[in-house]
Amino acid sequence: MSRADLLPAATRCARSDSTRGMAVRNHYDRSHERFTWRGALQCRAGPKKRTGRKILSRARDRVYDKTVNVPGSCVFYSLCTALEAANRICGVNTGRLSWEDLCNWVDENNPCRIYASLRVLKSRGIRRELDYKKGNVTAKRFKISQFYEFCNVDQINDDGIPCCLDQHNVKGAINNFLSKTVMIASFPISYNYYDFENGFEHIYQYDLNDPVCDNDGTDRIITHAAVITSFGFEENTPYFDFLDCNGERFGKKGYGRISPSSIISLYGFDVVVD
Repeated sequence: MSRADLLPAATRCARSDSTRGMAVRNHYDRSHERFTWRGALQCRAGPKKRTGRKILSRARDRVYDKTVNVPGSCVFYSLCTALEAANRICGVNTGRLSWEDLCNWVDENNPCRIYASLRVLKSRGIRRELDYKKGNVTAKRFKISQFYEFCNVDQINDDGIPCCLDQHNVKGAINNFLSKTVMIASFPISYNYYDFENGFEHIYQYDLNDPVCDNDGTDRIITHAAVITSFGFEENTPYFDFLDCNGERFGKKGYGRISPSSIISLYGFDVVVD
C-alpha cells in the first residue's frame, strides 16, 4: 500500500476482522522486528551529515506544569512533541512549540480533540512557545499538510468497548508513516496504566474489567494520547513504544510500551516545510 492509497482521517483507513471488541487475535508482521526513532539524530545537509540534536525531545511534563487536569492537555502536549520531531526529521528546528497556542483553538468539550487539533495544525498552525508568550501574532507558524487515521471502523460500537488495531492497520501505519516519522496514538486507560508511574516497563494491555472512568456521572472511559516512536516484539508479543507527557519519572525516562490491541487509533501527518 502506497502513501497515495491512504484515505484522509475523515473517511478513515480501515481493515478489520469480523470479531468485535478487544480480544482480536492477530498475526502481526515480523518484518519490522525492531524500529525506533529513540536516539536518532537530526539530519541536516544529507543522510550522512547529522547533528548532535536528537529527533525526539525530552518528555514534556504535565505534572510539573500542573496541567494534568486541563481537558485535552495530553493531546496538545503530544502533538507539539510529534510536530517538533517531524520537522527535525525534515531538517527544520522548530524550537519548543506552544501547546497553549493549540489549546486555544480547540473546544474543551470536543469529544474528538485529536481530530480537531490536527485540523487546527492544518489550517493555521502553531507558534513557538516564546512567540506565543510574547504575543507575537506575526511569528512563524508550523503546520501540517494532511493527516490520516488508522483504526478498525467495523469494531467501533456503542457498548463502551474501544476498538483495536489489527495487523493490517499496524503494517499500513509502519510502512506509510512510522518508518518515516513519528505518530500519535489514542488509547483507553485502565488502572494498570498507572503502573508506569512506579517505573514499571511492562507492555500496557488495556483491562476491560478495570477501566478508568470519568467522574462526571457518565461512566465514560477515559482515553489518553501519546507519541508513538517505535515498533518491536518481545518474544512473540508485538508492541509500540510511546513517549508520554507526564515527565521522565513516568515509565523509563518518559517512555512506555503498549500492545497494538489496546490502541483505538493511530494518526500520521505530513508537515509543511517552507
